[in-house]
Amino acid sequence: MEIWPQGDYLKKAKEQSVPESTAQAAWEQASSVQQNDLPAVLTLNHLSKLADVSCKSMRAIVCREVSDPYRAFQMRKRGAGKSYRHICVPKPDLLRVQRWIDRAILSKLTPHPAARAYSSCSSIIATAKEHSGCRWLIKLDVRRFFESISEIQVYRVFSSAGYQPLIAFQMARLCTRVVKSKKRYRLSRWQSTPHLYKLFGCEWLGHLPQGAPTSPRLSNLTSKTIDDNFSFLAAYHEFTYSRYADDIFLSRFDEFSRDRAGEVIRDGYEILRGAGMRPHTLKTRVCGPGSRKIVLGLCVNETVPKLTRVYKNELKTNVRFICENDVQTQAKHRGFTSAYGFRNHILGKINFAKQIEPAFAENQLRHLAKSETWNEFNS
Repeated sequence: MEIWPQGDYLKKAKEQSVPESTAQAAWEQASSVQQNDLPAVLTLNHLSKLADVSCKSMRAIVCREVSDPYRAFQMRKRGAGKSYRHICVPKPDLLRVQRWIDRAILSKLTPHPAARAYSSCSSIIATAKEHSGCRWLIKLDVRRFFESISEIQVYRVFSSAGYQPLIAFQMARLCTRVVKSKKRYRLSRWQSTPHLYKLFGCEWLGHLPQGAPTSPRLSNLTSKTIDDNFSFLAAYHEFTYSRYADDIFLSRFDEFSRDRAGEVIRDGYEILRGAGMRPHTLKTRVCGPGSRKIVLGLCVNETVPKLTRVYKNELKTNVRFICENDVQTQAKHRGFTSAYGFRNHILGKINFAKQIEPAFAENQLRHLAKSETWNEFNS
């Protein structure tokens, strides 16, 4: 990131009748973050110009004067019965500024090495490979992972990157959401201090909304302490540790015991609770020798990840029914409103399978090539 020339900056500030002390302080603030290859953001108005959005609308969001600048809806979790994800999509102006923050700032900050999600350098397959062939696997999960991260933690990300307190606070507000009806606001950690409440007009702290473009990277950057503590726990017990969003994996390749695994789990719960997160105890798993071990939907019992039997059987069943009937009939049977959507779903499944078991994926494509309706959709 090119640092603004001090002489030119001070000269232009003088031409606009800006006091020299103010201009000097602004230049020092800008250069401190530019040295870290980050863009200078001096004020909310400056941020609005950089992101090409209205400063007035951004200030209203920062002061929590907008009832809810997100479109919220629920999405059923795959294979989780009646469980839902709460998705919050920011409205246009906020979406634009969040995308700018994510691209210009967050993408240049480095998360903990054990954080595997939301990174171009990692993947589901790479994460599974780390644990392939293990004898013991411990899996932990976090309830409402994104919503457990407060705007204070987000503020610390921007502050530690070199941004001044006010703009760091304002960017934290732009990246978080308040839902006033939530039970969490009965807890002191979610209540704003009187000083901030008086200044910025909201007695509750915001949380990361799942669905905002800034939330994935911020969830990694705010979880460095968790990753540090789990890494220390893993090293102490000679485990391999990795975290993929809210999925935590600890694996060991030699002998261990269930009693000691219980100790690791209890220590892991304490780490999560110390960070204000709740472990999803019903999803905790201890997989010992001889048991099936699944990491992010892949079987890691062998030295390389494999597709699960359920995944392969489901794909083979869909392919067989497409060949015996047609794409439209199978799409309707599976509850898809569009045959094209179902076609894309099957192709996505096959393309993923190609990365894990290429021979199996190619075999399914050969079967599909025998279906006339499938060939019509792909012509």
